[in-house]
Amino acid sequence: MTCQSLLTRPAARTSVTGPNSRLLLAALLATGSSNLLAQDAPSKFSASAAVETRFDSNIALAPDNNSEREDLSTRVSFSGIITPVRSAKQDLSISVTPFYEGVADLSDLSRYGVGAAVKFRQQFSNSFTSPYVRVEATADWQTFDNSEPRDGFRGNADVVLGKQFSPKIGVELGYRYRFQRSTNNSPEGSATPDSLGRLSVRGANSVFDTDNHGGFVKLLLEPVPRWSASLEYNYMTGEVSASSNILEFANPELFDTVRDFALEEGTNFQAYRIDADQHIISVGGQFAATDKLTVDLGVSYLDASGEQNNDYTNVVATLAGRWRF
Repeated sequence: MTCQSLLTRPAARTSVTGPNSRLLLAALLATGSSNLLAQDAPSKFSASAAVETRFDSNIALAPDNNSEREDLSTRVSFSGIITPVRSAKQDLSISVTPFYEGVADLSDLSRYGVGAAVKFRQQFSNSFTSPYVRVEATADWQTFDNSEPRDGFRGNADVVLGKQFSPKIGVELGYRYRFQRSTNNSPEGSATPDSLGRLSVRGANSVFDTDNHGGFVKLLLEPVPRWSASLEYNYMTGEVSASSNILEFANPELFDTVRDFALEEGTNFQAYRIDADQHIISVGGQFAATDKLTVDLGVSYLDASGEQNNDYTNVVATLAGRWRF
């Protein structure tokens, strides 16, 4: 018997009368309402798959034209996302993302791994234009095809204060921290052949142990339905891993260095760690092709000033498609 039939049929034909009928009616109405709410509530679990193509104009972050290497890579990933909290004022999500990234020419830099991310957003009030705080933290474990000193962990954390001025314009100010840790713990000075039998002093894993931090400002735009865009300036300072085959830059008397077979191509490359100030300008756009498919396009320009004239630039362009299940 449905709620509607109970309400429309004459009381004389019901099998329950008096106060009991009112209790039964209340129970049925409550059950129907809870079912409707359950149907309208968003799922706490979602999944997506993504394919991204990336171009680096200076994948080595080399300070000299002779050492610069440009390359293309393709990354395939799958994400599982749990959203335990979702309301008008709060969002909390936790995601796990296994991935593989294949590099076209410098194939030793191809890698696989798994990443985890936690994102939390708190809006100050229910108003659409109310300021909000957003905190994000990510960490990736990664293993390279043939570059053991780079194996390990990397991650970043953002603390953001943002405000949406209108449905089309918003702005964010934030602090960003990034780190990288190598898990290659060969004793310093030990000579160990790599998987191809090439001899490499791989003990200076500190080359790929870096920390840097800084601030950023970001403009958010949604000019027309299904289209969004962003413009960001990011300043970072701290340690950077670079590579060069010029001793003037990769000087073992000044920096921690390690032989970098992944970039050699017949010449003696050294990876080394320096202190540098980085200025990064990023432009991005997103198109929601359907309710499940989005297409992302991004371009960033990096200009870095490092110690001992280790100055370099890099342009990165990405094109990605993401399908939400």
